Amino acid sequence: PATPVTVVATTGNSVYDAAVADPTILGLLATATAAEVKQLVNWMRGQDAYDDDGDCAVGLDLIDPANATNSCITESRPWNFADPLHSRPVAFTFGSELTSGNPDPTKPVIKMIIGTNDGSVRIINNSTGVEEWAFIPNELLKNQYKLSQNNNGDHIYGLDDSPAFLVTDVNNDGIIDPATDKAYMYIGMRRGVDPATNRGNIYAFDITPSATMDEQTDTVTPKLIWVIQGGAGNYAQLGQTWSRPKVTRIRATCTPASVCSDGDPFTD
Repeated sequence: PATPVTVVATTGNSVYDAAVADPTILGLLATATAAEVKQLVNWMRGQDAYDDDGDCAVGLDLIDPANATNSCITESRPWNFADPLHSRPVAFTFGSELTSGNPDPTKPVIKMIIGTNDGSVRIINNSTGVEEWAFIPNELLKNQYKLSQNNNGDHIYGLDDSPAFLVTDVNNDGIIDPATDKAYMYIGMRRGVDPATNRGNIYAFDITPSATMDEQTDTVTPKLIWVIQGGAGNYAQLGQTWSRPKVTRIRATCTPASVCSDGDPFTD
C-alpha cells in the first residue's frame, strides 16, 4: 500500500518539494516560482489564497511572504468543497458506540464517502459533518491550477464516480474488527480523465481501520493499494471509466476470488 502524504506548503513536504522542482505537476507553468507553488498549495488546502472574495486591500501582493499571515489570504475560501456532479455519497458503517460495554446497533459509527470534481474522494463524519480525510490521485493534481482560477469554460471533472465496496465481516456483526475483518473501496472517474491520456482510471483502497471504531470521533486512514490506468499495460484498450465499479466473486481454480469490473468503459 502507498504511504499517505499530507500536502502542506512547507519545505520538506514531498509533494510541495516536487512541485517546486516541477510546477507543471500542479498545472502551473514550468517557470512558476516557489511562492506561486505555495499559493496554489494553500488554495488546495482551503485557504482563500487568490482572494476570491475580494476582501484584501487593493494592490496587496498575494504571494509576498510579508503578507502570508494576512487574514484575507489565510481565511477559508468561499467554496472549498468541489461539486459531486455525478457521484452519490455512500454511507459506510465501520462500527458502533458502546452501551454498558457492548456494541449498540442503534448508535452506528458511519462515514459518508463521496467523489468530487476537484479530483478528491472524501470521507465525512456522519455525526458532525466534518471532513476527516481526502485523497487526490497524482494524475489529477495537474487540474489544480485551472480549478483555482475559476475561469469560464468547459467543466473540469475529477473523481466523478460513486465508490463501491468489498467487506469481509467474519461474524456478520456490522463491525469492522481489524483483527479478523477487511474493508476495501473502489472508485472510478466517470467523466473525469487523466489529463495526460484522456483515459479513465480505477483506484482501490484498503479502508480497514487500525482499531475497532466505537466512538463517533474515531477516524480511518485509507491506503491506496492499486490503480488500473486506462490506456496502459494490460489496460491499453480501457477508455473512460464511466460506470461504478462492480465487485463480485468468481470461482478460480476451485477457489473463490474477488474481481472488480467496470461495465461501461469508453474505448478507442
